[in-house]
Amino acid sequence: MTGMQIELGPPEQVFDMLGAIMGSILAMSAGMSDTVLMLDSALIIEGQSCSLSFLLIPSADGVEGLLAQLGLG
Repeated sequence: MTGMQIELGPPEQVFDMLGAIMGSILAMSAGMSDTVLMLDSALIIEGQSCSLSFLLIPSADGVEGLLAQLGLG
């Protein structure tokens, strides 16, 4: 949709209190960006409920480029 090549890190599965999870994520990305994209999903697969969250922490340059490609920058 944007024509951009986005390199994602490997997925991680984490179980803890939300504050602890966000604290560790923000500590790892300190100084990179103050913007994140978080997507939540709720699915039903073969009768079983499944929910997941996707968190994208782009670099500062990445945010500007992404918004520009979407016509929002």
